[in-house]
Amino acid sequence: MASEARYRLLADDYELTSVAWVPYRRIGLSVLALPLSAFVFCVVYSILFNFEHSTSTHCGAYNVLPSISASIGSYSPQKEVWKLAIILHAIPRLLMVYFDFYYNREVLFEITKIPSIIDTLLHIIENVALVSLTLYDSSNYYSTHEKSFMIFILTSELHMLLIVAMHQRCRRVVRNKSEINSFWWKKFMVCINVLAVIFSGYFYVLHNVRCPNYAYTMFAICEYIVVFSNMIFHITSTLDFADRDLVFYRYGITMTHRPFD
Repeated sequence: MASEARYRLLADDYELTSVAWVPYRRIGLSVLALPLSAFVFCVVYSILFNFEHSTSTHCGAYNVLPSISASIGSYSPQKEVWKLAIILHAIPRLLMVYFDFYYNREVLFEITKIPSIIDTLLHIIENVALVSLTLYDSSNYYSTHEKSFMIFILTSELHMLLIVAMHQRCRRVVRNKSEINSFWWKKFMVCINVLAVIFSGYFYVLHNVRCPNYAYTMFAICEYIVVFSNMIFHITSTLDFADRDLVFYRYGITMTHRPFD
C-alpha cells in the first residue's frame, strides 16, 4: 500500500469509484506516439513538398534532407502539426516524469535521493525546453529557438546519463524481466544518442567551415538519430511499468499494481 500511495496524484483516499482503468503501457505509448508521428510527418512532408527550400543552405551546397528546425518550424502545415502534437503531449509527459521519479525512489538505494531529484528537474527542464523550441520556431525567433534547443540537448543528455548511471550502480531490486529489458534499451539508446550528438556537431562545423555537398544532410541524419534515440529511451518507461495500471478517478489518478504476466 505504501508503494501504491506514492503513485497517487490528487486522488481522494475515500473516493472508491473509478472512471477509467487503463494499462500504463497503453497510455505511455500513446503519449510518446504524438511527437514521433508528428516528427515523421514533418520530415516526409518537407521532402515531398518543400524540398528545394528546406534543403537549401547559406553556401549553396547540395543536400537531400532537411534539418529538424526546417522541418518543424519553417513551413505549413508542418509547424502547426508539430506544435499541436507537442502541446497535446506536454502535460501527460510531465505526469510520466512524476511517476518516473517515484519509480526511481522505489527501485534505487536511498543514497540516490538527491541525484533522483536532480534528474527529475533535468527531465522537467528538458520538456519545457522542447515546448519552448516548438512555440518559438527558427524562422521567426531564431535566438530563442537556438537557446531552447541547446538547453533541450544538454538536459536530455544529462538526464539520460544520470538515469543509466544510477540504475547501473545503485539498483536495489529488479522485479521482473521487463525491467531488465528496459535497462538494456536505456543503455543502448544513450550510447547511440551520445554518438549522434558528437557526429552532428562535427558535420555542423564541417558544413559551416568548408560547406561540402551532403555535409548538412549528414548533420540532419544525426539530428534524426538524436530525436529517435531520445524518444525510444523515454518509451522504455512503459517496460518499467509493464505491470501497472493507471486508474482515473473524478478528482485524481492512481497507479496500481497488476500481477505481472
